[in-house]
Order: sequence, then C-alpha cells, then structure tokens
Amino acid sequence: MEGITKSRELMASRPGMPSICDFSRVKEFSVSYEALRRLARSPARGEADSVVAIVAPDELIFGVCSMYSALTEKVRSNRHVVRTMEEAYEVLGLTDPEFVPICAR
Repeated sequence: MEGITKSRELMASRPGMPSICDFSRVKEFSVSYEALRRLARSPARGEADSVVAIVAPDELIFGVCSMYSALTEKVRSNRHVVRTMEEAYEVLGLTDPEFVPICAR
C-alpha cells in the first residue's frame, strides 16, 4: 500500500509521463479485497492522466492487478495489466526506452 501511494505521488509530480509498474519478481503478497477497493477508489492526486503498464507475469499477481485495474477504471482509466515488459513497451508506445534514476521524496 505504501509503495503504491509513493508511486502515485511520483507520477503526480511528472504529469503525463508513461510509467511501468513491474511485479515480475513478486511471487506473493497479501491484500484484502477491501484494501484493494479502497486504494483503487481513493481520489486521484494528479496521476490519473499518466498511462501505466502493470507487468505481472505470475497468474495470481496478474489476477490481483487486473482486479485493481477494473476497480480503478472510473478514477484512473489508463491502467493496463500485461504479462511481459515487451507488452508494456507496446502499450506505452516505446520502441527504445531509456531509463534514468529519479528521486522520490
């Protein structure tokens, strides 16, 4: 929950910047449906216009991320759950992405 909150703050500080949320190395996590629903329906703070590709190759993680995406549709409609980084690049229209470190406060 804290990580998602921080990522939303970071996206709000860079409006419109395409983002990738990579769950490739996550094998399990625990979140209740109620917590997921609250997070999904929380007010946008400037990050709603950002297009986000959520990479989730694991079946269970993909399902949870898809549920989050469906729940947040009315507040943040630009969320796309995909299985691979290549699919994320395609969703975001990136052909040769360049990644640079950014500071999250």
